[in-house]
Amino acid sequence: MSESQKSIEEKESEIEFDPAAVARILAYRDELNIVFHKNQESFEKQLTFIAAGALTLSIAFIKDIVKTFDHSSYKGLLGWGWGALVVTLLANLISHLVASNNANKAIKEINENDYEPQRIECRNRTIVKLNWTSVFIMIIGIALIVSFIIINTLL
Repeated sequence: MSESQKSIEEKESEIEFDPAAVARILAYRDELNIVFHKNQESFEKQLTFIAAGALTLSIAFIKDIVKTFDHSSYKGLLGWGWGALVVTLLANLISHLVASNNANKAIKEINENDYEPQRIECRNRTIVKLNWTSVFIMIIGIALIVSFIIINTLL
């Protein structure tokens, strides 16, 4: 059989693996996992801090920024902005709970020799989607509040 006719499996079986290289790759993977989890934790804290801070500041200082609040225009912008920030906080909380639940499921699956990387990736995609949703909702909420302030301080 010529070299070009060999199947991929046959070619792969002929490759010799360097145990030291495999060990370095596994160590690198473990480091990436640690970095990923630290970044995830930091992201959740920062998102909560920003959303809660924006909500608190806007509630506390809205009367100082918009002098005639009772006669201000587009109060709905402010209400929707506050609502979006509350939804951001709730979505972030849900994301944290889902991540914890997913970690527990993965541990259980590993302990029961039922580990499938595709399941883990699917669960992680859910968390990523929740996180991006939280970010976009927070940006919208802040933009609505800033719009309210700009409209009512320039008019």
